[in-house]
Amino acid sequence: MMKAMEKDRNRRYETPAAFAADLARYLNHEPVTARPPSVSYRAGKFIRRHRFGFASAATIAVVLVAATIVSRSQAVRARHAEHIANRERGNADTLLAFMLDDLRPQLAKLGQLSVLDTVATQAMAYFASQDPRDVEDRTLAKHVKALNQLGGLRMDQTRYDEAQRAYMEAHARAALLAARNPKDTAILASRGEAEWGNGFVRYRRSEIAAAREWFVREGATRAALVALEPDNVQWQRQLAAQHHSLSALDKDHGKPEQARASFRAELEALRKLLVAVPNDVEVRRTFADATSFLGSLAEAAGDFAEAAQRFAAQSEQLESICGLVPDDLHWRFKLADSFSFQAGVSAITGDKAAASRFLAQARALLAPLVEHDGTQRRWRNALAVVDLKDALLAKAAGEMSRAAQFAAAARQAVEELVEKEPLDPRFQYRLAMALRLGAELQHLAGQHDAGPAAARAVEIGEQLIRRKDATDAHRAERAEAGIVAGRIAAARSDADAARREWQRAHELLAPLVPATKDWRVLDPAARAAALLGRADEAQGIISQLSASGYVPLEPWPEAVAPNSVSNPNHQPK
Repeated sequence: MMKAMEKDRNRRYETPAAFAADLARYLNHEPVTARPPSVSYRAGKFIRRHRFGFASAATIAVVLVAATIVSRSQAVRARHAEHIANRERGNADTLLAFMLDDLRPQLAKLGQLSVLDTVATQAMAYFASQDPRDVEDRTLAKHVKALNQLGGLRMDQTRYDEAQRAYMEAHARAALLAARNPKDTAILASRGEAEWGNGFVRYRRSEIAAAREWFVREGATRAALVALEPDNVQWQRQLAAQHHSLSALDKDHGKPEQARASFRAELEALRKLLVAVPNDVEVRRTFADATSFLGSLAEAAGDFAEAAQRFAAQSEQLESICGLVPDDLHWRFKLADSFSFQAGVSAITGDKAAASRFLAQARALLAPLVEHDGTQRRWRNALAVVDLKDALLAKAAGEMSRAAQFAAAARQAVEELVEKEPLDPRFQYRLAMALRLGAELQHLAGQHDAGPAAARAVEIGEQLIRRKDATDAHRAERAEAGIVAGRIAAARSDADAARREWQRAHELLAPLVPATKDWRVLDPAARAAALLGRADEAQGIISQLSASGYVPLEPWPEAVAPNSVSNPNHQPK
């Protein structure tokens, strides 16, 4: 660690990767470069690397000279060996803490988290070799902190299996510590972090019941911290963030009004915190996230004016954070995501020029990030979303070749993401969308090989809606894929197949229509009804959408294109 912090550049590690490699060698009992490699030092490392073979040879040697060794010398050597082992463990713990607590944020800013991959693997093996019941409290607390950091590292890389293992190990150790020290706030905070991590990784996997259970446990821990130190801003901020997690679950899984009330209450609490700590990046981040969720809820409720205002406020908060920490690449990613949200609302309210501008801003931030570090899956997913939105805008403008290029880029990126993390429904959802859009563009271009892509989009959509945690967005995407598949079937004169696809889309969405204002459901519901000849039903849905200010990127089917439909962009097919 001293070499990593050395002021003399000639004596310091040349790169973070060199430091990470040295720590990995240390954990694997290989010689490191951080001190002169003396003969005894290299020999000691060789012995630890080959301890089983060396132990056998040592046993033979001990038998041969046992008569000459007195019990006193054995005791001295044993104590000396134990002292060395304890010192080595302490050094390893200190180095790991430095790597994961101090170096990781710096590498995240630079988009170089992959540097820590080897260290993370070795660290998990190291912790697995330690029985927490045999570790004293101070060292065990270091282990909890490091495991929480390992979980965060793997979440940043969307490597959920490894993240879950790290957070589970962290919680087991933190619970043991908290039982021994029930009023130690540092220990309780570490336990709360592990509980949040366990909830978040399950939230990302859409394991909603398990996520809620962990978030509730975290809430009890955060509340205990505030009770112990009611004036501590950090504990107040973390308790607010915990409410945020439960509100996000409500938002994504069928309780929009409850979520909206929770997020609004959270914003009021955060505003008070910002008065006390105006430059606290974490408070600003949580404020921006809550604002974004309120924007998404407003969009789903058909209140596009509020949605636009919320997303603009989110972008403003994130721009201020970027000003506070200009070298942190994470905030550029978050700002790009916010611009993408603004583009979406602009597109569905008829302002295609503004949508294009926001997407250009998002792409200008994301493309260099992905080029800088293609292993960051969240960055790649965000850029794929921008590609899909650009493809839709290009298609609406009649620029089919350009639209196809964007759709192909999105499909390639999301295919790779699904391969890396097949259990993440977000990536499956994006892949279905990319396949469906690609198939539609092939069909419009007169290509006869669009069927397989549409069929695969339908298949992925069916997989999504069979999940226990399926959302209306999943059902809508499955319906969209069926509408496209039906059009392709109709073009090859297979009227029965076309009707089956459209009927399936209608069956999925018609039950949702009376209780929703979400354009993502209502738009394909209107199209499915129209294609099935249910003109009055389709007309009613379109009138509802038009009243909210919704402007479709694609004209409505001819069957429901009478003059009474208010749509300034309407162009009959």
